[in-house]
Parts: sequence; structure tokens; C-alpha cells
Amino acid sequence: MNKPKEQRMSPMGSSGSSSMRSPATRERRAVVEAYEGTQLMPDEAMLPMPPHNMARSPSLLLQDTRQWLKRCQSLLRLLKRSG
Repeated sequence: MNKPKEQRMSPMGSSGSSSMRSPATRERRAVVEAYEGTQLMPDEAMLPMPPHNMARSPSLLLQDTRQWLKRCQSLLRLLKRSG
């Protein structure tokens, strides 16, 4: 079993504009910058799925449409019989 990769978090540098921030904001930022824990790197399983709307050939689209129409027609016939 693979051990997850870990990345050490380092404090962010001050941008020099701290005089424009409120004291509460500076306090919250200090807590975030002082975090020394580890962060797991994204695993392959955690990455977003590839798009499922890949381009399909017109012949496959036509074939799927015909199959869908056949199913709809048979469903309508079944509903007419039972109704």
C-alpha cells in the first residue's frame, strides 16, 4: 500500500500591507501563517474525473438515437395495451 505524499506547510510571507488590515484580520492571518502541520498531496483517486462528454462519431450517435426511439416506441405500445 502506498503511503500518501505529504507536503510541509510553511508560513506565508507578509505582503507589507499589514497597516491597512484590521487587528482582527491580522490576528486570524497570524494563526493561519503559524500552522506547522502537514498537508496530504492530491492522490490520483482524488483528482477530478475526466469529462464524460467526449466527442462521439455521428454513426454511434445515430445508432444510440435509433435504439432510444425503439425503446420509447415499445414503451408507448405497452402503455397503450395496459391503459
